[in-house]
Amino acid sequence: MVQPLLMQGRIGEARACLDEGLELATRNRWGSAGVMFSADAALVELAEGKPAAAIGLATTVLAHLQPSLLPYRMGALRCLALGHEQLGNPRLGSRFLGAADAVAAQLGLTSDSQWAPALIPSLHALRASAGHAADHAVGAADPDAVARRWIASVEKA
Repeated sequence: MVQPLLMQGRIGEARACLDEGLELATRNRWGSAGVMFSADAALVELAEGKPAAAIGLATTVLAHLQPSLLPYRMGALRCLALGHEQLGNPRLGSRFLGAADAVAAQLGLTSDSQWAPALIPSLHALRASAGHAADHAVGAADPDAVARRWIASVEKA
């Protein structure tokens, strides 16, 4: 329910739904459900204007997500893109956006599909940034390498 609520601009309700889901997940062993909750949590954090928290959660998702869960991978990459844009690093953000758009294409979606209203201003700012087209192309050409390099850099830190 989290993503549909975000798509309607209902951030507070999305947070409440997420919190309830996380509480249930702590009482039950759901395997990959914890990673999926983290993906939704990253989107909510970003919508609430907390890019650093969103980046942390999205990184966890990429590191632990099974390849078959492409919608969550796309969401994590989009969170990384917009989180980096909001933190003043649009070059890295553009690469993540390119990677996310490549995953969207695998899902049969356009690059403009399924964006929550709260995230649109950051998306526009990222697309308007200097060098966006070139960096976006790098991410779209090899999305797996972009994710692997990011995870490796985080693990070194």
